[in-house]
Amino acid sequence: MINHYYLACLVLALQITPVECFVQHHVVSITSPSNVRLLPSDSHLAAGATDVDEEQRFAFLMDIAQKLKLEIFDLEEGIYGYDSKDSRYGLEVIQTSIDISKNDGGLGLVLTEMASSVDGRGLVLIGEVTGNALQADPPLQVGDAITGIKAGPAFRERVTGSNYEVMVGETGKAKEIAMKSDGRIFLELNRVVERAPVTVEIDDGKSITTVEAMAGENLRRLIMRKGIKLYDEKTKRFDMPFASGDCAGEGLCGTCLVAVEVGEELLSPLSDTEKMIVRGRPLNWRASCRTVVGYDNKGGKIKICTHPQSRFADELNPGVRSLGKE
Repeated sequence: MINHYYLACLVLALQITPVECFVQHHVVSITSPSNVRLLPSDSHLAAGATDVDEEQRFAFLMDIAQKLKLEIFDLEEGIYGYDSKDSRYGLEVIQTSIDISKNDGGLGLVLTEMASSVDGRGLVLIGEVTGNALQADPPLQVGDAITGIKAGPAFRERVTGSNYEVMVGETGKAKEIAMKSDGRIFLELNRVVERAPVTVEIDDGKSITTVEAMAGENLRRLIMRKGIKLYDEKTKRFDMPFASGDCAGEGLCGTCLVAVEVGEELLSPLSDTEKMIVRGRPLNWRASCRTVVGYDNKGGKIKICTHPQSRFADELNPGVRSLGKE
């Protein structure tokens, strides 16, 4: 059996203070465990299983914990966020709700604190899913990290990076409020998922290069990292049509254009900025700096051609594009 009071050093990449050693604490149960749904201790994070013993469960949770890092998003406001230390994995944001008005009125979660520090920060993961939580839609999974709690018309609490005392305290407040309103608690969670593989074929007009990428990678950075020619220096900037030269991926100039031949459904949707950049141009053109491959963690094959504007004389005309033109 695992002793849940032993010391464990978990590297959470914190930017306020140097990397610290965290003390691993005990399991906190919000309800008595019964009818438990667990995940096996292997790489298939989305698979469900039953009859998993405590040692397997803890090994699985520790594997997830060691993939996570805690980063500062806003130092002044004290806003934290999780990210993956392992490039093969990413974080999926899950929003779900639990109806606690049924059965015994319990939430149905057993929380396991994997790490904590003296300043109140920590890493708490869902260790078991039971009771009312089994009916959450979409479903909860062992290893999910709760990042936000909502109940009633006004209770909203961000709990990313909180230790178990804070997590259980805020969950208790949400439960009390929910029982006085609609009986439902809303949760936002981060889930560690294996990133899908994406094959990108890049035609620069002289040769075709095949690059193996992971879902979630930025297309411009992917092309630049492989040393493939992306820009036509004669292309006039979208934001300054009287000048040429790129904006280093800031999404301003519109000179990093690519034409998508295959796999458009594997790319992120156009942002408002990108819609302005490609307005009036072929529908398969994208601004690579604004494009993510394997959107929504979809794997597959993508084929693109770089600097398609080079084939059109008017694309290199200083007056062809400006913010004020359709």
